[in-house]
Amino acid sequence: MTKRILIATVFAVIVLLFSCNDRILFVNCSECVTDEPLKADIKLKIEPETGNWVDIKVYRGVIEDSIIVDSFTTDSPDYTYSGELNTRYTFTAEYLFSVSGKRIIAVNSAWPRVRYEKKQCQNPCYYIYDNVVNLRIKYQ
Repeated sequence: MTKRILIATVFAVIVLLFSCNDRILFVNCSECVTDEPLKADIKLKIEPETGNWVDIKVYRGVIEDSIIVDSFTTDSPDYTYSGELNTRYTFTAEYLFSVSGKRIIAVNSAWPRVRYEKKQCQNPCYYIYDNVVNLRIKYQ
């Protein structure tokens, strides 16, 4: 019985430490600020190998709600979008491949939130988490 409890505890700790979602256990102190942030910088990771411009649409909430709040075009592999805290944003990146004529749309979302950290960094600070959106193409 104690062996099962030990295995379950180890499994739970591993899941918490390596979870892809909120990453709130470890704080990157270089991204901390002393004043509570009012806005969130959402970091978009875009496919750099396409060599073409990418059309980005920003939705408030889930994509099914169809509330488009912004759209823009970029050719940068990293783009920062300024949004509100505690608001879910869904992003679409539309890639058009000129050689094959294929059109691929990548979809991902983020829900940036702020947390106050007292112990992990040298001084107490605020940090924003769940603010990175991967819009890169996995398969071509």
